[in-house]
Amino acid sequence: MSETISDVHASSLRQYLERAKWSLVGSLPGLASVWGSPANGSVQVAVPEDRSIADYAERVGDVLRVVGEYEHRSPLNVLEDVLGTFSGLVSVRVLGADTVAGRIPIRDGLIAVAKIKSLFTAAALAVTPNKRPVYGNNVPKQARNFVDAVLLGQTQVGSYVINAYAPSEWGGGASESRDFGRSVISSMSVAVGAVKAALEIDEDAVDRFAALDGAVISGASANLCDALLGFAGASGSRPFDVTIKSCPAALIPSSTQTFHFGTEVSGRLRLASDYYKGDFTLPNVRLMGPVRELSRNSPQGPGQIVVQAVIRGHERSVGISLAESDYHLAVMAHDKGQFVTCKGNVRIKAGRASVSVASEFSVISDAGSLV
Repeated sequence: MSETISDVHASSLRQYLERAKWSLVGSLPGLASVWGSPANGSVQVAVPEDRSIADYAERVGDVLRVVGEYEHRSPLNVLEDVLGTFSGLVSVRVLGADTVAGRIPIRDGLIAVAKIKSLFTAAALAVTPNKRPVYGNNVPKQARNFVDAVLLGQTQVGSYVINAYAPSEWGGGASESRDFGRSVISSMSVAVGAVKAALEIDEDAVDRFAALDGAVISGASANLCDALLGFAGASGSRPFDVTIKSCPAALIPSSTQTFHFGTEVSGRLRLASDYYKGDFTLPNVRLMGPVRELSRNSPQGPGQIVVQAVIRGHERSVGISLAESDYHLAVMAHDKGQFVTCKGNVRIKAGRASVSVASEFSVISDAGSLV
């Protein structure tokens, strides 16, 4: 616990005392500020200001102990609330029959802890007007420093819970740092909610991918989906809850949202991540367009063609594998400048589109009738 106490900023202690109606009654310049308890100030604490002093953790511990005694609570509960005066608290509850005692298999536990960092990183990357479906490994310095300052708390009995406290100040406590921290918590809450809403749309619905596209402007990304997927464990089958609490600031009240992800969500999270990375399959698409390329390995047998078609509003060159009879039809359509049509599952990966098994292939003799 002492290592956690060492990470507590004096500013967070002052914020807590102010909110609890303690009053500043004096100071020891360069060393500490002195605070009196509500009402008559009969109880006083000295908040250390210099984190470089050897007994900084002990002095912070004294403050937590005295405040806890005054409020009839444990120092640990006070510490959790002090840390909560940062920009927010994120709790991930990993569910399962083997987590009821607050324990978890080490493999799943290590993944979950690592993904907490990934969750904060994804939210921090989305604090920008230019949202992206996927972010690379180049994390801006401000976001990187913020994530490195996140503190982990203890788990809770009843299930395995990871508590992560997001700072509002770090690296000197610049005012923009405070704003950035609160922006990250807000970004995370909105983005996780958008992902969950998009995943709840039926997998066969025609607007399923449109919902994922729309979620990007709310901060959803492959990075966020991968982070959430990690909480489902190595098998990808654990249900989990994500609770995001923003702490009050000025006239802005705190807010808490909990998002539940069931066992069936993992597969959808993986599909969403692949979609954002440009690796996905559109089922039962009706393609229509001119034949641009022809190729096959021998004079006879099946072959491949490339059709210029519009898929979900985007013009793409689609590679299609055809049986020998359909390939002959495609050759004639190409020579006559005619359109062809077929139906199939369109695989899109790295910007390339292809259909491995096409059905209902035919030639449209009058392309002008399609306009």
